[in-house]
Formats: sequence, C-alpha cells, structure tokens
Amino acid sequence: MNNDYPEADYATRDRIIADHIKYTQGFLWTLANHSPRAGESAASASKWGWRRMSLSDTGNWPFQLYVARRRGG
Repeated sequence: MNNDYPEADYATRDRIIADHIKYTQGFLWTLANHSPRAGESAASASKWGWRRMSLSDTGNWPFQLYVARRRGG
C-alpha cells in the first residue's frame, strides 16, 4: 500500500497515511474484539494504546510513514 509514497504528491501521501491509520486502527480493534484466541490475548490487546504525551499534535500518530524501497530481482 505504500509503493507510491516516495514519489507521491502531498495529497496522495495524505491519502496513503489515512489508509494506513484506518488499517492499523481496524487491526487493533479486531485483535481486542474478535481475536481467534479469545480471552487473555484479547484482554491484553484491549489495553494497548498510544502514549498521551507523545505526538499530541498529530493525534498520537507518527508524522510520516517509514517506507523502505526494495529492489526487485
């Protein structure tokens, strides 16, 4: 989902970041609420969260994605 990020304009980067945030939030919600291993692991996942003091100006999300380029071969 991040292949276009390095060469993208700002609007496209914003869309890619929003997509990653939505995916991550959904993934964490699923772990906490519909984990195939219910019980202890779901209870543990439901306690995860973001540090309130860090990154408060960006909603506690990093201000940019880490994108590594890979060479095909």
